[in-house]
Amino acid sequence: MLYIDIPGFGELSLEHIVLDFNGTLGRNGVVLPGVTPLLHVLSRDVLLHVVAGDVYGDIAERAKDLPVQLVSLHGAEQGVMKADYVRHLGAPRVAAIGNGRNDVDMFNAARLSIAVIGHEGAASEAIAAADIVTGLIHSALKLFLYPDRAVATLGTATS
Repeated sequence: MLYIDIPGFGELSLEHIVLDFNGTLGRNGVVLPGVTPLLHVLSRDVLLHVVAGDVYGDIAERAKDLPVQLVSLHGAEQGVMKADYVRHLGAPRVAAIGNGRNDVDMFNAARLSIAVIGHEGAASEAIAAADIVTGLIHSALKLFLYPDRAVATLGTATS
Protein backbone atom coordinates (compact mmCIF):
# COMPACT_ATOMS: atom_id res chain seq x y z
CA MET A 1 0.00 0.00 0.00
CA LEU A 2 1.12 3.55 -0.70
CA TYR A 3 0.39 6.33 1.76
CA ILE A 4 0.66 9.96 0.73
CA ASP A 5 -0.62 12.82 2.87
CA ILE A 6 -1.32 15.85 0.71
CA PRO A 7 -2.24 19.03 2.62
CA GLY A 8 -5.48 20.43 1.23
CA PHE A 9 -6.15 17.31 -0.85
CA GLY A 10 -6.20 14.67 1.86
CA GLU A 11 -4.57 11.40 2.72
CA LEU A 12 -4.17 8.78 0.03
CA SER A 13 -4.10 5.12 0.99
CA LEU A 14 -3.66 3.45 -2.36
CA GLU A 15 -3.82 -0.30 -2.91
CA HIS A 16 -4.38 -0.23 -6.68
CA ILE A 17 -3.24 1.71 -9.72
CA VAL A 18 -5.44 1.22 -12.77
CA LEU A 19 -3.82 2.10 -16.08
CA ASP A 20 -5.00 2.51 -19.63
CA PHE A 21 -2.73 0.89 -22.22
CA ASN A 22 -2.80 2.57 -25.64
CA GLY A 23 -1.70 6.17 -25.46
CA THR A 24 -0.72 5.80 -21.80
CA LEU A 25 1.62 2.82 -21.25
CA GLY A 26 2.14 2.16 -24.92
CA ARG A 27 2.28 3.70 -28.33
CA ASN A 28 0.88 1.84 -31.35
CA GLY A 29 0.35 -1.19 -29.11
CA VAL A 30 3.96 -1.37 -27.86
CA VAL A 31 4.98 -0.65 -24.26
CA LEU A 32 7.06 2.51 -24.12
CA PRO A 33 10.77 2.17 -23.27
CA GLY A 34 11.50 2.54 -19.57
CA VAL A 35 7.95 1.80 -18.41
CA THR A 36 8.38 -1.88 -17.49
CA PRO A 37 11.10 -1.28 -14.84
CA LEU A 38 9.01 1.45 -13.20
CA LEU A 39 6.01 -0.87 -13.03
CA HIS A 40 8.13 -3.60 -11.45
CA VAL A 41 9.24 -1.21 -8.70
CA LEU A 42 5.69 0.03 -8.09
CA SER A 43 4.32 -3.51 -7.99
CA ARG A 44 6.16 -4.03 -4.70
CA ASP A 45 3.75 -1.62 -2.98
CA VAL A 46 0.50 -1.66 -4.98
CA LEU A 47 -1.46 -3.93 -7.27
CA LEU A 48 -1.29 -2.77 -10.87
CA HIS A 49 -4.11 -3.26 -13.34
CA VAL A 50 -4.28 -2.54 -17.06
CA VAL A 51 -7.80 -2.04 -18.38
CA ALA A 52 -7.86 -1.67 -22.11
CA GLY A 53 -9.69 -2.36 -25.28
CA ASP A 54 -7.79 -4.92 -27.29
CA VAL A 55 -7.31 -2.61 -30.28
CA TYR A 56 -4.65 -4.77 -31.94
CA GLY A 57 -6.07 -8.12 -30.81
CA ASP A 58 -2.94 -9.13 -28.91
CA ILE A 59 -2.95 -7.16 -25.66
CA ALA A 60 -2.11 -10.27 -23.60
CA GLU A 61 1.07 -10.81 -25.62
CA ARG A 62 2.03 -7.15 -25.52
CA ALA A 63 1.55 -6.93 -21.74
CA LYS A 64 3.07 -10.32 -20.85
CA ASP A 65 6.21 -8.85 -19.23
CA LEU A 66 4.30 -6.32 -17.15
CA PRO A 67 3.56 -7.05 -13.47
CA VAL A 68 -0.13 -6.25 -13.94
CA GLN A 69 -3.50 -7.84 -13.89
CA LEU A 70 -4.83 -7.43 -17.41
CA VAL A 71 -8.49 -6.70 -18.03
CA SER A 72 -9.42 -6.71 -21.70
CA LEU A 73 -12.54 -4.69 -22.46
CA HIS A 74 -14.79 -5.11 -25.47
CA GLY A 75 -17.71 -3.05 -26.65
CA ALA A 76 -18.77 0.55 -26.90
CA GLU A 77 -19.13 1.27 -23.18
CA GLN A 78 -15.47 0.96 -22.21
CA GLY A 79 -15.56 4.15 -20.17
CA VAL A 80 -18.37 2.80 -18.02
CA MET A 81 -16.60 -0.56 -17.71
CA LYS A 82 -13.38 1.11 -16.55
CA ALA A 83 -15.27 3.08 -13.89
CA ASP A 84 -17.10 -0.06 -12.76
CA TYR A 85 -13.77 -1.85 -12.43
CA VAL A 86 -12.38 0.98 -10.27
CA ARG A 87 -15.46 0.82 -8.03
CA HIS A 88 -15.14 -2.98 -7.83
CA LEU A 89 -11.57 -2.57 -6.51
CA GLY A 90 -12.69 0.01 -3.95
CA ALA A 91 -12.51 3.46 -5.54
CA PRO A 92 -11.15 5.29 -2.44
CA ARG A 93 -8.04 3.06 -2.64
CA VAL A 94 -7.48 3.48 -6.40
CA ALA A 95 -5.38 5.80 -8.54
CA ALA A 96 -6.20 5.87 -12.25
CA ILE A 97 -3.92 6.84 -15.13
CA GLY A 98 -5.05 7.37 -18.70
CA ASN A 99 -5.31 9.77 -21.61
CA GLY A 100 -8.58 9.18 -23.42
CA ARG A 101 -12.15 10.30 -23.34
CA ASN A 102 -13.05 6.77 -22.28
CA ASP A 103 -10.97 7.32 -19.11
CA VAL A 104 -13.10 10.20 -17.79
CA ASP A 105 -15.58 8.02 -15.86
CA MET A 106 -12.67 6.05 -14.39
CA PHE A 107 -11.02 9.35 -13.34
CA ASN A 108 -14.22 10.51 -11.69
CA ALA A 109 -14.53 7.24 -9.76
CA ALA A 110 -10.91 6.95 -8.56
CA ARG A 111 -9.48 8.69 -5.50
CA LEU A 112 -6.62 10.10 -7.58
CA SER A 113 -6.54 10.53 -11.35
CA ILE A 114 -3.64 11.36 -13.62
CA ALA A 115 -3.96 12.27 -17.28
CA VAL A 116 -0.94 11.65 -19.48
CA ILE A 117 -0.41 13.79 -22.57
CA GLY A 118 1.87 11.38 -24.39
CA HIS A 119 2.76 10.83 -28.01
CA GLU A 120 -0.88 10.29 -28.91
CA GLY A 121 -2.05 13.37 -27.01
CA ALA A 122 -4.91 13.39 -24.52
CA ALA A 123 -8.60 14.13 -24.71
CA SER A 124 -9.50 17.53 -23.29
CA GLU A 125 -12.24 15.87 -21.23
CA ALA A 126 -9.65 13.60 -19.59
CA ILE A 127 -7.41 16.55 -18.82
CA ALA A 128 -10.32 18.45 -17.25
CA ALA A 129 -11.34 15.44 -15.12
CA ALA A 130 -7.81 14.63 -13.88
CA ASP A 131 -6.33 15.69 -10.56
CA ILE A 132 -2.85 15.82 -12.13
CA VAL A 133 -1.69 16.12 -15.74
CA THR A 134 1.76 14.95 -16.87
CA GLY A 135 3.54 14.92 -20.19
CA LEU A 136 4.93 11.39 -19.87
CA ILE A 137 3.80 8.13 -18.31
CA HIS A 138 7.22 7.97 -16.64
CA SER A 139 6.45 11.21 -14.78
CA ALA A 140 3.05 9.91 -13.73
CA LEU A 141 4.49 6.68 -12.33
CA LYS A 142 7.27 8.53 -10.53
CA LEU A 143 4.67 10.54 -8.60
CA PHE A 144 4.15 7.34 -6.60
CA LEU A 145 7.85 6.58 -6.25
CA TYR A 146 8.63 10.15 -5.15
CA PRO A 147 5.48 11.25 -3.27
CA ASP A 148 6.81 14.75 -2.57
CA ARG A 149 6.17 15.46 -6.26
CA ALA A 150 2.46 14.72 -5.82
CA VAL A 151 2.41 16.82 -2.66
CA ALA A 152 4.05 19.72 -4.51
CA THR A 153 1.49 19.48 -7.31
CA LEU A 154 -1.71 19.00 -5.32
CA GLY A 155 -0.92 20.35 -1.88
CA THR A 156 -1.64 23.68 -0.38
CA ALA A 157 1.04 25.58 1.51
CA THR A 158 0.78 25.49 5.27
CA SER A 159 2.31 28.02 7.59
